Amino acid sequence: DEGLEKTFKQVDEDGSGKISESEMKAVIFKAYGGNLDEKIFKDMMAAADTNKDGEVDLEEFKVIMRAGPEKKGLFSWA
Repeated sequence: DEGLEKTFKQVDEDGSGKISESEMKAVIFKAYGGNLDEKIFKDMMAAADTNKDGEVDLEEFKVIMRAGPEKKGLFSWA
């Protein structure tokens, strides 16, 4: 859990306790030097955002990062 929380805090640049689409896009851009296809990005966010508030909170982040290969495929960049 500590490792996931640390990673979450690094992505949550504004310290809001949630990862916004713009924060997620910034991480993807930094990690891979380019943009992710918009449909793939939207699908990825929708899979992670289980409460449908438009952002990913810590618990949602933990669940998706611990998911098996079939779900984690959406996060193959991670």
